[in-house]
Amino acid sequence: KNKKSLDIENIISKAEKKLNISLNRILLSNERDIGHSYLDDSYYILTNSFFKKLNRYNVNKIILNACNEVIFFLKKEKYDLILSGNNSSFYYFLISFFSKYFDIPYYVSRRSKIIKDSFFWTKDHFMQNVEGIKIFKKKKLIISKSTRNYLINYRKNPETIKYIKENWRKKENFLLNKFLNFSNIIFNNFASLLNKKYKYKEILNPFFESFHMLIYKNKRSHYKKINENDLKKTKYLYYSLHKEPELALNFISPKFHNQLNVVKLLSANTPFNYKLFIREHRLNVGRRKRKFFNVIRKFPNVVLIDPFDSQFKYIKNADLVITDNGSSGWEALMMKKKVLGIGESFYYVILKNKTNDFDEIDKKILKSLSNKEITKDNELALLYDAEKSTTFFEDKKGISKSLSCIKF
Repeated sequence: KNKKSLDIENIISKAEKKLNISLNRILLSNERDIGHSYLDDSYYILTNSFFKKLNRYNVNKIILNACNEVIFFLKKEKYDLILSGNNSSFYYFLISFFSKYFDIPYYVSRRSKIIKDSFFWTKDHFMQNVEGIKIFKKKKLIISKSTRNYLINYRKNPETIKYIKENWRKKENFLLNKFLNFSNIIFNNFASLLNKKYKYKEILNPFFESFHMLIYKNKRSHYKKINENDLKKTKYLYYSLHKEPELALNFISPKFHNQLNVVKLLSANTPFNYKLFIREHRLNVGRRKRKFFNVIRKFPNVVLIDPFDSQFKYIKNADLVITDNGSSGWEALMMKKKVLGIGESFYYVILKNKTNDFDEIDKKILKSLSNKEITKDNELALLYDAEKSTTFFEDKKGISKSLSCIKF
């Protein structure tokens, strides 16, 4: 505990101005707990009863106390360098925030979304591969033969990014995962009776949430599967939903926090006589409330696509793919489709159609549909090689090499 009295609020104010980031952004990216007031009511999640009882003054106190500890910790230890796994969860956010204020080099490791089994380090607070983009913009790389072959092979046999497939596979065995989770909680709670270093974990909320998911996991009548022949005859826009709640998305692009509202806005701005195909994220199945489906049903032009149906046939036949920062945008570019980017992404730099302004989204959709220009293969290959040149393999040799490249 910090025994010294620090003017925390004054330091927070200075840090916000220096970094041009609001500290309260932590509430949105941590909606599961301290940011529970920002929960989108369209998905089912039970917050911890401790946080349910909190009012806004308690939340401020918790954040102040945490800031106090982090500031004291950073001042006391006087680090030369900090390495991290993310920036968005509670203490990671605060350590990243204040280390930048105190000018302590802070690097985050992020898995590459396009290079298999690879990661990169970045100093960017929003975890983008800034070095890769810099290299791409210089356009001095000679595109490798392997990258050109990768483009050709991908178009023949498009596939989901490996680490995303791994996440899907890990979640497939629902009952085993939940059994292991509850076993861990029970062991922890038993250990807490014997040793004070173990803190009691609530078990009822996770149990009821899991029970709800088990009931609704196989109820998929809300979702549609459409065969490819019908897709070829249909004029439609395609947009893929994220898993909710999504820490990285809420942290990087808060405007997409309420995805039901995003669907509503896209629906209202879809050109007349076009359909808006919304592909559900497979990890959301069983977590949606009935309210979500009731609202979606009201939109006359929206079709909710089954998440277990292949996304590639929908991308291949779409008139336009709309994306925030999801992998669907990259997949569409690889398949030579028109893409409209409405949020920052690692491929934003090569998009021909993009906007951050929802006030003009209908104009941008219409322009994108009529714009015949698509991202060239050279640009795709150059971005891929730029990413490759700044990433490292997830093995002992790659990690060692990556550390030797960090400058501080």
